[in-house]
Amino acid sequence: MLEVAGGTGRVMTFFRDNYPEMEATFLELSPYYLEEARNHDARFRKNFEKNDDRAKNGWKMSPLNLVLGKAEETPFEKDSFDILNCVYLFHELPNEIRRECAKEFFRVLKPGGLLAFNDSIQANDREGMTAETMKVFPNKYHEPYYVDYVQDDLTALFEEAGFVQFREPEVANRSKVLSFIKKPSEKFEECDLSRDINEVCNGGEESKETIMKSETQ
Repeated sequence: MLEVAGGTGRVMTFFRDNYPEMEATFLELSPYYLEEARNHDARFRKNFEKNDDRAKNGWKMSPLNLVLGKAEETPFEKDSFDILNCVYLFHELPNEIRRECAKEFFRVLKPGGLLAFNDSIQANDREGMTAETMKVFPNKYHEPYYVDYVQDDLTALFEEAGFVQFREPEVANRSKVLSFIKKPSEKFEECDLSRDINEVCNGGEESKETIMKSETQ
């Protein structure tokens, strides 16, 4: 699993808590955030080893693989990850860089891999919310790309990169969640896109175990 632009690493701890033995990689552009993520991970693993019953039963949590780098130009090989998570990055990016990121996400995910995406809601996601009314946020804070972001068609953006939609977008408060699959070349017709994340079709049972190793414990 790869998290892109993970900031201080707090979201990653939720993944690690649910799937302690999952191999996890964390990409962040800021060296200061990356160091904070390193500290969070060390504290989290120490607490897991000391207080979690799963650790007492032999479960092992390896150190988080921390990598300094750009979301649109990662150092990873093609088809490297089963899951990619991205939280609140795209509204910070220029239009063209969003598209470069989507292409890069597609490149590093394995065929059948899942992209989990969370960011700000957009214009027209709620009644009365338009690009004009949402200008209050970038006008008050330094968010130079926000107005462009709220008008961008995210589904079309990821589909242009090669993804297919996994589930319908969900809006909760001021956040929006989308999910996409990297279409396998031959086996996509066999995939049931209504299935749970633990059953994502990406080439068979062996690959599913790679996604969620702890599910088999």
